[in-house]
Amino acid sequence: MPFFTESYQAMNSTFSIRVDFSYAKEQLENQVKSLFERLRLSTETLEQCLSRFRKDSELSYLNAHVGEAVRVSKLMASVLKKTQEAYEWSQGLFDPRVIRILQTIGYEGVLETGYIEQGGDGQRDKPLFLWHDEHVIELIAPIDLGGIGKGYTVDYLANLVLQTFSTDELSGFLINAGGDVLLYGSQENGEPWTVGVENPFSPKEIFAAIRVAEEMSAVCTSSKWRRKWQHEGREMHHLIDPRTGAPVHSEVMSVTALGTEAAMTEILTKMVFIGDEAWRDEQARYLVIDASKGLMYTPPLAEQLIWVTPDASRVQPLKAT
Repeated sequence: MPFFTESYQAMNSTFSIRVDFSYAKEQLENQVKSLFERLRLSTETLEQCLSRFRKDSELSYLNAHVGEAVRVSKLMASVLKKTQEAYEWSQGLFDPRVIRILQTIGYEGVLETGYIEQGGDGQRDKPLFLWHDEHVIELIAPIDLGGIGKGYTVDYLANLVLQTFSTDELSGFLINAGGDVLLYGSQENGEPWTVGVENPFSPKEIFAAIRVAEEMSAVCTSSKWRRKWQHEGREMHHLIDPRTGAPVHSEVMSVTALGTEAAMTEILTKMVFIGDEAWRDEQARYLVIDASKGLMYTPPLAEQLIWVTPDASRVQPLKAT
């Protein structure tokens, strides 16, 4: 049975898409070509809405009007509602206002310098933002949607696939946005999807492999090596603890989590990275690779973890607390 692939650059990542079918019919190739074009255009629309690196993006406009009531697009309103959901679910461990801190430590983007403040607690006692009505919002402080935007985009694209083809037509599909992956069903030959976990010590290699069930599944990774730079003689990375206002310093090198949607699974990786023990519950599925090349995993992930590199110093379950 046929499958089709597409890839393109967006959001500083490579988007790779594969759609597998349970049958072959005339005009299928044209239908898929039209779908891929729609996915590409939708990704561009989302990037233009959410990017803080584009001066003319909707997010940049919002950040330039902090403290003012601004009417936002339906798309932006949807993303901000998901952002607020993630903020509340994580009890503030995910906080998009860390844009101030990122800019201060040298991770540049479009942000007026007058908004930059030092420290992590200056806004934590205030609401994330204020809703005046369903599409009018007031920011309390500038925000960075990079921590949720790519996951939201993957979920959005998956919905477009399911709007185009029925589950009877599809064998399955895969959407990979630079490490944020959403999978559905199985490959066209009936084999289940398998996702490789990057080796944080040698990113072109695989450290572990996870087999994914047939229902909609997200596999997302956060890693220190992906975005790091030097600032005032010190190595920095983009994973900020909003409680301290500084990059997370720990032995954790990468976190890979599984869930049912990419946006919230992406948030879970960051919550685990920060190291708050409250999130090590019995239902969470994730694995941690540490600086000594050890791999720890939560018990619910055990059956899906099908391979680990022989170079791992140890492989052991991570107990809930």
